[in-house]
Amino acid sequence: MNVNRAGSMEEFRNALRDWDVPGQNFVYGDGEGNIGYQTTGKHPLRSSHEGRSPAVPSAGEKWEGTVPFDMMPGLYNPDRGFIVSANNPVADSGYEFLIGSEFANGYRALQIENRLNELGNTIEIDDLKSVHADVYSLHAKEFVVQMLEADAETAADGYAKYEEWISSQNGTRDAADTSEKKLRSLESLVEDVLDLWRNWDFTMEADSPQALAYAYVWRELILNTMEDEFPPPGSVRGSISDYESFFHILFSDPDHRFWDYRPSDGAENMKDIISRSLAEGVSKAAEEHGMNPDKWKWGDVHGVEFRNATLGESGIPVVERLFNRGPFPVPGHGSTVNVTHWSLNRPFDVTSIASQRSILDAGNPDNSLFIHPGGQSGHPFHRHYDDYIPVWVNVEYHPGRFSRGAVEADAGSRLIQLLPE
Repeated sequence: MNVNRAGSMEEFRNALRDWDVPGQNFVYGDGEGNIGYQTTGKHPLRSSHEGRSPAVPSAGEKWEGTVPFDMMPGLYNPDRGFIVSANNPVADSGYEFLIGSEFANGYRALQIENRLNELGNTIEIDDLKSVHADVYSLHAKEFVVQMLEADAETAADGYAKYEEWISSQNGTRDAADTSEKKLRSLESLVEDVLDLWRNWDFTMEADSPQALAYAYVWRELILNTMEDEFPPPGSVRGSISDYESFFHILFSDPDHRFWDYRPSDGAENMKDIISRSLAEGVSKAAEEHGMNPDKWKWGDVHGVEFRNATLGESGIPVVERLFNRGPFPVPGHGSTVNVTHWSLNRPFDVTSIASQRSILDAGNPDNSLFIHPGGQSGHPFHRHYDDYIPVWVNVEYHPGRFSRGAVEADAGSRLIQLLPE
């Protein structure tokens, strides 16, 4: 309640002193142009233990208080004129306290920062709409740079050698057709994909063939690198974006032991695994979407379904069709500003999204905008059950009125007054 009544950054921070659980990122703005940020939560100070595993009290692993609120990360009117909070780390490596370890990898935050720097000192509401809709992928750019070091012939030949070895070992994967005709066809497909990537702007649009090819090859690269480290097959799981930081480091070390495929007789390096993954990813994409990469579309596999939390997961198809909506093709991925996560165990279905988008005008609150997916009604036959979905998908907005006069003016004849008898 005190947060809602705050009239300054100081009052705002003081109101947050009592915010113990859960730890949150709070941002502040007022009509005078001031901006601020504050981390919250009670974060324990431990004697000799970070809390990543159960403590052993007999070994002296215990709490010794909590991080003082006044020493928690915060900002007020930074010189650069903006604050970015996108689940990224909120303090650098020099910060003396441990206040968390599960942060986003920073690609989204960096892209937001890039966009705001490009926009300069005068930013309009339409500019912020374009930032919300941004699906430029810094990771895809980094990834494709590595892929373009490979060549189609090497990729196809590496794929053949690997499949032949798998067949000779009676492995879990079915032996592929490695005939000369098949390999030359695969070589041609890989070259087509490389050509598409050479002319890509690295935006993960729903109709992008480059984005679909990137996702298929990226998934194969993760599995080919990690499955032999964490057997059996199928045990490598999780959000795709969780692996981006790991491979960011791995790409800088072409001979790291993780590149070697342990079961094989030889010693593979980064080039070997990239080539094989390139061929496998392209091959699987072609099997599912046809032999013409120009016609591939990311949105054909990357869609969001809005599932009712109760009857929508009943297991009864006819009931689920009544309560659920989708899937709807969407752009982006887990590290784009317009975020649409997917996971290894559910490729390429969307697993989490931006649950709300808001553009708040502190100088004129009635000029604000917002949208969230779904609707305002919980009744599947009501017109407001799902009418926000297309607005959300298209990164559009509804007015966000704050003053009583503006709310009543918008309500019109739909205003319901509840009066005592």
